Amino acid sequence: MSRSIYVAAGGGGDALASLMLAPAGPASAPIVLSYSWDRYLIDPNPGPRTPADFQGLARLTRNCWEVTPESSLPAGGVSGLTLLARHAEARFVLIDPGGGAEGIRVQISELLDHFRADDLVLVDVGGDVAAHGTESTLLSPLADALTLAAVAMAEAPATVAILGPGLDGELPAHQVRDDLTRAGAKQLRLRPSDVDPHLSCLNVHPSEATLLVAAAAKGLHGRAEIRDKGALVTLSSGSADMFLLPAVAVLEINEVAAALTGTHSFGDAERRTEAICGRTELDHERRKAAALAHGRPAEPTAAELRRLATDYCAAAARRGVDLITFRKLTEAIGKHHYDPPAVRELVGALAFPDLPLLRTCHDWRSVS
Repeated sequence: MSRSIYVAAGGGGDALASLMLAPAGPASAPIVLSYSWDRYLIDPNPGPRTPADFQGLARLTRNCWEVTPESSLPAGGVSGLTLLARHAEARFVLIDPGGGAEGIRVQISELLDHFRADDLVLVDVGGDVAAHGTESTLLSPLADALTLAAVAMAEAPATVAILGPGLDGELPAHQVRDDLTRAGAKQLRLRPSDVDPHLSCLNVHPSEATLLVAAAAKGLHGRAEIRDKGALVTLSSGSADMFLLPAVAVLEINEVAAALTGTHSFGDAERRTEAICGRTELDHERRKAAALAHGRPAEPTAAELRRLATDYCAAAARRGVDLITFRKLTEAIGKHHYDPPAVRELVGALAFPDLPLLRTCHDWRSVS
């Protein structure tokens, strides 16, 4: 039986989405190679974590380290990969981007040998891995382009799987679909059976885009509000679509990834990305980290959180929003840490029973 290594293009939710693509059954656990590059609600450190940031990693090869359920970040924060390792029957290997695309290529080569794997699947939710690089709405050009550059250089067949076009709030869904269709992508659709085995992961991990892919696969529709700036994305049956095409075909679309092939340091990759895009996701993350370092307001009391959540959801409903992620609500009401059970208790019957997602309502008193 052939074995694939799944590479999460941007880390975080892409690692979770990889599980939905892995074959179900008693075969060996999926192998997912991913950044530990998380939002500030669980890890306030800007940029990707390196092996030196962790305790409790397991060494697999000279350059590859596995994140285990016991892995931690002693300086503070929680890695999304640790959360996944605790809840998924899968193995998560840390991408160390310090050596640029060439360094990641070496890690991939070592993993292919170590696990006797046959091919690679690069997984991206939303479609920004297939961005040209000059789009004004593109928020995170560096992470995805760097992994694409490495995967495209690997000495193994490599496929890119793009799920939920537009659901990350970066590129318009129609643009993603058009570009991938022109490139000859094969189109499939996720089913509830692809999602249901991973509900425990969806309920602890703060990824919004992957959550919305899962919601679409389970038949939910509507306008969803995500991210700290409140981007609106439309959830439809097509939001559960997945596009498959060779990595080299995506490299022909992504100007940034093409420029990053052969880089030998993360700093060089960042500089080349800035030269094309004028920015990287690290600009926003560093500004946010600096603001947090200067202090933040105390977390509201339980009663205040309830009032803030009520007001926010009512205002969102008036704006035409149908769905709000738990992560978005956490940020909107000033709660300091991502705590899905606490949010579920806060919103009560507005929450969907099996997903960290709620429907809006003009008046919570009407909800029993």
